[in-house]
Amino acid sequence: MIMRTAIVLAALMCSTAHGAVGYARDVRPILSQHCFKCHGTDQQKGGLRLDQGERATARLKSGERAIVPGDGHASELLRRITSTDEDEVMPQKGPRLSEAQIATLHEWIAAGAKYEPHWAYVKPVKPATPSAKLMPPSTGDAQAPRATLIRRATLDLTGLPPALEEVEALERDDSPEAFERVVDRLLKSERFGEKWARHWLDLARYGDSAGYQHDMEMPLWLYRNWVIRAFNADMPFDQFTIEQLAGDLLPDATAQQRIATGFNRCATATLGADNDAEELRTQLVWDRVNTVGTTFLGSSLECAQCHNHKFDPFTQRDYYSLFAYFNNTANELTFHPGDHYYITGGVLELPINDRERAALEAVRRAITDEFAQIERKLGDTQSNLPTLRRLLVSPPETRTPERIAYLFLDELDKGQKLPPDIAPHIERIKALAHQLDEARAPRSLVLEETKPRTTRILLRGNVGTPGDEVRPATPAALPALAEEAPPNRLGLAQWIVSGGNPLTARVMVNRWWAEFFGSGIVATPEDFGLQGELPTDQALLDWLACDFMEHGWSMKHLLRRIVLSRAYRAPAGQFPRIRLDAEAVRDNALSIAGLLRHGIGGKPVPVSGDNPVPDTRSIYLRHQRGEPYATFTTFDAPDRFACTAKRPRSNTPLQALALLNDPCFTAAARGVGGRVLKELPGAGTQDRATRLFRLCVSRAPKPGELAELISLHDEKLARSDEAEAWFVVANVLLNLDETITK
Repeated sequence: MIMRTAIVLAALMCSTAHGAVGYARDVRPILSQHCFKCHGTDQQKGGLRLDQGERATARLKSGERAIVPGDGHASELLRRITSTDEDEVMPQKGPRLSEAQIATLHEWIAAGAKYEPHWAYVKPVKPATPSAKLMPPSTGDAQAPRATLIRRATLDLTGLPPALEEVEALERDDSPEAFERVVDRLLKSERFGEKWARHWLDLARYGDSAGYQHDMEMPLWLYRNWVIRAFNADMPFDQFTIEQLAGDLLPDATAQQRIATGFNRCATATLGADNDAEELRTQLVWDRVNTVGTTFLGSSLECAQCHNHKFDPFTQRDYYSLFAYFNNTANELTFHPGDHYYITGGVLELPINDRERAALEAVRRAITDEFAQIERKLGDTQSNLPTLRRLLVSPPETRTPERIAYLFLDELDKGQKLPPDIAPHIERIKALAHQLDEARAPRSLVLEETKPRTTRILLRGNVGTPGDEVRPATPAALPALAEEAPPNRLGLAQWIVSGGNPLTARVMVNRWWAEFFGSGIVATPEDFGLQGELPTDQALLDWLACDFMEHGWSMKHLLRRIVLSRAYRAPAGQFPRIRLDAEAVRDNALSIAGLLRHGIGGKPVPVSGDNPVPDTRSIYLRHQRGEPYATFTTFDAPDRFACTAKRPRSNTPLQALALLNDPCFTAAARGVGGRVLKELPGAGTQDRATRLFRLCVSRAPKPGELAELISLHDEKLARSDEAEAWFVVANVLLNLDETITK
């Protein structure tokens, strides 16, 4: 009785302090944390299911009712969570409910135990007026200085810093529309697509190699180029989605629409010879379903791969019904006996002319001839090089010039002494392998449909224990697919971007908001489910989602609205400080130095000892999944083995060491130092230091900052020359927190 009285008093205090208890805001998080694991979608121990109102209030086999709306004393749930009997108290495992949580449940039940649908699964409705955060600033609103605004917007929209001339031009232009004109110019820049494609490629788990032990080439750079051009053209996001998920199924599909399906081909798997072919194929399909769930639905569907989702209303049947959409694609793996699996399947080659084709065939013949010389010289003896031995014993039809080139270039056993009679041929094949890569027609992995396969639920996620047959279908908890929709990937893609789907538009605008402000309106962009965070401002999120769809799914329209808003133009003290992404840190430094060469597209550019400072943007660097660029890893870039919806942002001493010592950043520092000498010949130290500072952070230095730079310059000049002195100053400025922070 004393315990019950305390709970009632606590409930009254809670109600007085915070208003009426709501299911979505107050109750569901408690049930999700403590109860749904045993009494939710996946399990209903004792026949009790607490995530559905009609089931939670129904009479159990014991005769009790867990929840009796309006009567806390008759509700078995309250009795069990307050019990002192170790055999009865709930939950049996994990932390017990706090007194405040018990009080919340007591008040909710006393008020009628009203259930509400999860906010994210209800179609958004546009509020009558937008949030004040989206309004353009008025005359009296405090705004960031113009140098700060243009740097903020240029980094956000293009991923590069503004030119100093652009900063100074905005500072001179006092017209009310000046910043608006800057934003419109940035949205039209070709650099826009390069910046925003980087975020999309994290979701698409894009890489130029397969990773794991073999890390073989995955020709997908034409897909990367497609994404960049699609963003630059402001391709409507519904079309952008449909072409990536099902471009091959569109009527009279173009080569570019087929290349877009590379989104589905970025998946990778371990390719060792001891793997089962069907299990590897299934892993690729699992990956596609999981990626679609995270990317477009903001949902952790992979939890339902082995069992019903513990928290969200997605069953295992739902999961394999989605799986069925992707289960009819052509086989994408080829096994070479004595070797390993190779990623093959659908490959689209762009046409080449007769001259290019003749050059390609000449290189292929040269590789074949060199390998024939190796075979002849070895005779019946086997090589002591395992890679070469695998080739010699493999069927002749598998010894293509491409496979020989790949094995000799990437896998021939390093460190072993080559037999002198065949060493020259091996070296020539390695040289020819590079020529082959340049001569081959541009090609890209694409998705291809084949004859339908039967899809079954895989019990416990085990390929060896198939269960009931399922057909393609969307999750039952979400609005249904249109009756006229085709039962294939095209129908699924159309459903994902249909007006009735409550998730896709919300998920995307939340992600873009987070890119500007550091955190989304929903702080868990990968999880809009019951375990995810509630929106901090659902009205704002829904207004943006509806506005996005109403304006033809135009990304640029939405971003323009945000960047011109009161929230975005806020002074630095009211705007979050966000460290640039790894790629932007590099591009920022090289751009300040004037070392970036611009051009859209192109093959992946390696970062190697021979080419430590490529002059292209980071998005064009070869993304070697098995051996990523170490500095990018230091700055939290993902390896892209899986879909990444949110990068971590750390701050470590290793980052400072990279900025001071990585060849890329030392080259940038020399470039920046050289700029002030070239652009200000004959100028004094103060003028050069001021310009160098503005090149790096856009604003003018404060007197104390300027004095420190001059002192550093003079100290170094006493022991070296002007070039070396300005290199040291530039190296320090490129290492500033402000330089790598928006």
